[in-house]
Amino acid sequence: MPMLFKKFVSLALCVLILLPTARGSEPGQKPRPTKSEQTPLLREYLQKSYLELFELAPTLEFTQGEIEKHRDALKKGTDICVD
Repeated sequence: MPMLFKKFVSLALCVLILLPTARGSEPGQKPRPTKSEQTPLLREYLQKSYLELFELAPTLEFTQGEIEKHRDALKKGTDICVD
């Protein structure tokens, strides 16, 4: 009987330890949005009208890497279309 009780207690403790991690986060806590969810990508901005871009321009910031990545993509697209 004592061995059965120990097994039951150990199983119950394992479930209690794993239960909070299975839910993911604390109750009431919203998951933190990733950077891509917070701000649109450079490509999405290029789809906007000039008026929208002029209004957004003072608040926009892009890294040099993002700009270079888009330049490379445009160059590859041009190379494919021209050839």
